[in-house]
Amino acid sequence: DHLVGSLVLFAAVSIAQGPIRFSEWVVPYLLFGLAVFIMEGYRERRPTRIYALPALFLGWSLADSSWWLGLVFAALYLAFPRAEKPHLRRHLAYMVILGLLLGFSAHAIVYESIGSSFRFFPPGHVPLGSTDLEVLVALGVPTVLCLGVSWKNLLAPHRWNTLLFACLAPLDGRLAALFGMVAAVLLCATVFR
Repeated sequence: DHLVGSLVLFAAVSIAQGPIRFSEWVVPYLLFGLAVFIMEGYRERRPTRIYALPALFLGWSLADSSWWLGLVFAALYLAFPRAEKPHLRRHLAYMVILGLLLGFSAHAIVYESIGSSFRFFPPGHVPLGSTDLEVLVALGVPTVLCLGVSWKNLLAPHRWNTLLFACLAPLDGRLAALFGMVAAVLLCATVFR
């Protein structure tokens, strides 16, 4: 499992290498990885990691306008019921709302514009090169196939995050890098489990 998981993560990082290095988008990429780490902990055996979300979104909003991508990723975990501990889902909702308020407010104050808080894409544009597209397809095709075959067995956040980030991936190299991370989570949760 660890070997295959490492190979899948290596594929995800290979998608990210060009766009992230080219655009100097290392900090947001790492913070998205931290959001993935926190939310997978919530899904598994470390649910108290969610209490770090407000600090994560506050720091991320100060670093880049892309902080909402992590917020959306985390919010989709609200579709994952915790029957054994229903209060955790409510706590997650509180952490997401607090993260939204802190992130939005901090970004508006630091960048001195409420309008900048509504920017839905990272500034600039990082086109996907031919090699980036090939790696994206090499990781994307098995991910979409796995999504189709395992749809009924997948948790709601794995379904919806994969679809969302798959749709965003062709728009920008940085968004393709985030899809690589989300695809790694899906593949490790299904085929390589």
